[in-house]
Amino acid sequence: MYTENYYRVLGLTPAATQGEIKATYRRLAKKYHPDLNVGDKMTEEKFKRISIAYSILSDPNKKKAFDLTLQPVEAFTNSYSSYKKSTFRSNTRKYYPGEKINNTRTTIFILLGMGLFLYLLLVGISRLSSEQNYAEGMEHLKHKQFNDAIDSFEYAIWALGSKSSEACTKISEIYLYHWNHYPLALKYCDQALEYTSDQQKLAQIYYLRAMTHKKMEQYEEAIKDLSIAENNGYAKDSIYKELGSIYTYNLKQYLSGHKAFSDFVNLQATSEIGWFGKAWCEQHLNLYHEAIESYSMVININPHGGNSYYYRGVNETIIEDNDNACKDFAKAKSMGVPLADERYELYCSN
Repeated sequence: MYTENYYRVLGLTPAATQGEIKATYRRLAKKYHPDLNVGDKMTEEKFKRISIAYSILSDPNKKKAFDLTLQPVEAFTNSYSSYKKSTFRSNTRKYYPGEKINNTRTTIFILLGMGLFLYLLLVGISRLSSEQNYAEGMEHLKHKQFNDAIDSFEYAIWALGSKSSEACTKISEIYLYHWNHYPLALKYCDQALEYTSDQQKLAQIYYLRAMTHKKMEQYEEAIKDLSIAENNGYAKDSIYKELGSIYTYNLKQYLSGHKAFSDFVNLQATSEIGWFGKAWCEQHLNLYHEAIESYSMVININPHGGNSYYYRGVNETIIEDNDNACKDFAKAKSMGVPLADERYELYCSN
């Protein structure tokens, strides 16, 4: 009779109230109404499915009948109970004491066996449902269908299967990187941590949570999470790059920033970001010769970055190497760095 899960069609769970069912139907019906999507066959089909789902779930009797189809275990258990009662009521044979004990033990073992079977069946169904919904979510995500992706990931979580942690992580990534909704990104990171003890997954989640804290300007919390992510085996170069960025540009703690960027370039020797961050810290720590060398590394990696020439020139003027400074300011001017004009006039016009 029923061809699909009508709760899923509306993006709801069986716990939804009639008010929630009605409100959700109105929102979806407005979105997918054929009058607003003329010629779109997929949208028209979606509208039909939504209408059928609402016609079932909004009718108390139809909803009750449909809910029974979602509870095969309970229905089976109730059926078995009825069978058991009728069987033992009709059985009037007398048993001897020892025979009663043996029959009782047999009945217990049968019930335990059935209970274990039903439990394993539920676990298997739940695991399969979680994996299927997660796969659907990943397919939606590939096509940047973020609303549909979240719906599928939510069902993967609700099924309490093997993909709950990954589904929470993907929802968090959508809120963080695509929708800039940081409190919800943080919420799903915390939820993902509850579903796993796997070290690799923990490392990924803590790194993601650190990025969320950073966006929320909660820098100390971000640093703590980066440390935990590193301890769980997350890639050290990514950890050092983010630590260097937070210490240097957000907290203005140049000594800690310098250490982080130094560790980063030891792992990524051709990183323009790493060498520039290191040079910036050295410049603010009054290590001008070291800053000049680091800016030179940036220029070797990317000769087309005008800011590197400009800041190398600034450090050269501090150590009174005006000839090289003027060359760098001229180069920066030719690349359109606004401040280079002023510096060139100040140090090189004569």
